[in-house]
Amino acid sequence: MSEVEASPEAEAAWVEAVVTRSAATAERAKTCTPGYYNREGKADAKTRQGSFFFGAPTEYADILETWRAKGDLEGLAIRGAQVPR
Repeated sequence: MSEVEASPEAEAAWVEAVVTRSAATAERAKTCTPGYYNREGKADAKTRQGSFFFGAPTEYADILETWRAKGDLEGLAIRGAQVPR
């Protein structure tokens, strides 16, 4: 295996998950002092796509556990090796 990368579809799905979860903080970001975390006062979906994962404390671990249990490396583009199916 020489290269492993998230597929464009998987990347888009993850960004959408982050944006959706961070929507609850959007109003607060608009009223905060302009700075790094709200793109100098531009608190919009583009700002939130680079946000933190605002899921429940164990939600991220659950997402990874479910993905690993499937065993098919869904969402990854792997080049330079055969992936067992």
